Amino acid sequence: MPVLKTDGRVSLTPDGDTLRLTSTEYITRLEAPGIVIVPVGKYFVRVIQEAGNVTLSELRTLTLDYGNHYPAEEESQDYRLNAVGHAFVVDYSQSSFSGQTKSTEPFQLRCICNVENVMTIGRKLYPIKLSSFLKAFPDKKRDIRDFVRANKVDFDNPGQVAGLFEFCSEL
Repeated sequence: MPVLKTDGRVSLTPDGDTLRLTSTEYITRLEAPGIVIVPVGKYFVRVIQEAGNVTLSELRTLTLDYGNHYPAEEESQDYRLNAVGHAFVVDYSQSSFSGQTKSTEPFQLRCICNVENVMTIGRKLYPIKLSSFLKAFPDKKRDIRDFVRANKVDFDNPGQVAGLFEFCSEL
């Protein structure tokens, strides 16, 4: 059963089910079978491994590529997307603007999902690199450096990074 942990600012139904939060900033953790999600700054990350307040996590971001059509700032608030998947293309035509009907040529909007491994320390994001591990585990700096040298850790290799994280959490 999924568990939503908050700092207490949550509305409940008479049965005890979560009805609404006053703001997503009050979510401290979301747990469901096989997945843990925690807030970090303005993002939510999926936890891969954790040790205390340090996590190795996935950060997913969505980028909208308008191609040659860049909406004016006031127009961009009217765009609506409904799609499922990691990468998709939407043919879009804006039908309303400031309450008035407006006709424009359809254009293609490309949505790109990026998945990046990151470290979190407390509620801050850090890139996957040696200095992040040294900051996260300051009392184990010498052991971490020795492990990285001995195992020739490639910080772009998720398996090797997971091995280093496990090593750090077991020291």
